[in-house]
Amino acid sequence: MDLRSQLWLDLSTHMEGRLADLRRQNDSPNLGQDETNRLRGRIAQLKEILALAKQEPVQADATDEAAPESVNPQWVEFTQE
Repeated sequence: MDLRSQLWLDLSTHMEGRLADLRRQNDSPNLGQDETNRLRGRIAQLKEILALAKQEPVQADATDEAAPESVNPQWVEFTQE
C-alpha cells in the first residue's frame, strides 16, 4: 500500500473527518446504549483502518530458513529439480 498516493491521502482525510463526526455524535448525552455501542464500533473500525499507515513494514528474508514450516512437503518436493 502506497501511503503517499493521492488515493490514500484522500481516503485518510475522509476517514479522519468521519471519525471526528462520529466522536461528536458519541458525546451526545441523549444516546441510548445500543446507539452508543454502534457508534463506538464504527469509531473502532475507522481507527483500525487509519492505523494501517502506522504499522512497520515487514521485511522478507530471502534465505531458505525463512520458508514457513507449514509448507506442504509434497509441493516442495514437486517444485525441486
